[in-house]
This record gives sequence, structure tokens and C-alpha cells, in this order.
Amino acid sequence: MSIKNGQQFSLAKAVLSLPLRFKISIPYLIVASLFAGLATFMVGRSFVSTLEDRFRRQLEEAYFRAVDEVINIEAAQLKIFRTISFTLGVPEAVTNHDVDQLSSLVYPQIANNQLHNVMILDETGKLIISWQRQEGTANYSTNLNSQVINWAVVNRVVAADFDEKGDKFVQLIDTPQGLILYTVGPIRTTDDQLGILMIGSPITKVVQNLALTSLANVTFYDDAGEVVFSSFGNRNLSTVESTIRGNTNCLLRRHE
Repeated sequence: MSIKNGQQFSLAKAVLSLPLRFKISIPYLIVASLFAGLATFMVGRSFVSTLEDRFRRQLEEAYFRAVDEVINIEAAQLKIFRTISFTLGVPEAVTNHDVDQLSSLVYPQIANNQLHNVMILDETGKLIISWQRQEGTANYSTNLNSQVINWAVVNRVVAADFDEKGDKFVQLIDTPQGLILYTVGPIRTTDDQLGILMIGSPITKVVQNLALTSLANVTFYDDAGEVVFSSFGNRNLSTVESTIRGNTNCLLRRHE
């Protein structure tokens, strides 16, 4: 115990023997160190919070840009829909199932507007003629198979089941060629509904346009919350899917 007391006495003596300027400066150095540590903590916390806020704002801005682009795609398809359906001679050609006349009247508009999928049906929903753009080319394949297109949106137009918003619908449809965003509506005269016109864009092209416009990766979900299509690669999507789902739901809830 005497050795320990002697060491403590020597330490106290050494401290007391320090010059006066050090005795005055040491408490200030301790306080300054505490303030510096606290300031560093606060600045770091503020910086992280700023990054999070910036990221959230970027997500929101990308979300709105993507939504606007979907509206633009729908508006463009609707504009072409009206041009084709009101082309002189098209209603009569639909009534007569005249594929040659439809090809001469409609195909030039399809090619000029670089459409991907166009279908013309009769008033019962039976296919008259369709055009599908071949991937990576400017060529189109034509289908004359008179099959009944038994899709819910087609059946609704056949039944003239329209609402106060109008007689045209937009729906993402799972087809043998993949998911296609279709604009669907009647070909009609003033009094009669003569057929159905469908103009579509593949989901691959839609998502590609959305990603370019929003400057972000885009993921589509179905009503059950399952991934329909994404601009993420499969490997990346499996890693970040839960994060994307959480951010998407947050944005939707915030802006409903």
C-alpha cells in the first residue's frame, strides 16, 4: 500500500509542478476536445440525414417521371388509335373483313409510327388481322388466323360495357408474345360498333422507356405484389426486391 501511495503522491507532485500556463490550458483543451467530438458527431449525423433525404427525393422524382412517361405512352397510343379508327374506309373494311383494304389503309400508319403490336377484331371479338413487329427489325409479321380473342378487356368492349370515362381501355395483357400494354377500344360509326382496335407496346419497351426517362431502374408489380417485369437484372433484382417494394409502397401511400 505504501508503494501505491508513493506513486500517487509522485503523480500529484508532478502535476502540481507543471508550469501555470499548462494548468490553465489543460481544462480548456479537455473542453475543446469534447466540443470537437460532439461537433463531429452532429455533422456526421446531419450528413447522413441529408443523404437519406436526397435519396428519398430522387426516388420520388423518378417515380413521378415514370408515371408521367406511362401517361405519355398511353396518350401516344390513344392518338394513333383515333387516327387509324377514323381513317376513311377502315370501318367499311372491318365490316367486310377485307384484309387487303385494311392492309393498304392501316399498315402504312403502323410502319410510319413504328408500332409494335396492332390487332383488328370484328364486333364479336374474332381476329381479322394483326401485325407484330419482329424484334430488332423494321419488318412485321401478319396474322390472319380468325381466332376469338377471349380477353377480359376485349369482352368488355364487345359487350359495350363502357363507363363515364369513355369507351377505351388500357390494360397490361399476358400474351403468347409476352406482356403487352394495350390500348383497346371500338371501331364505330356514329350509330354502330363495327369492330375493335388494339394497339400495344411490349413491356420490355415500356420499361426501357420508363428507365431512360426516370433515370432509374423500374419494376412492375401485379395486384398480388409479385414482380411482373423489371429493368434490374435477375441477380440484382433478387437482392434489392424487398427494398424496392418498401420504397414503392411508401411512395404510393404518401401520394394516394
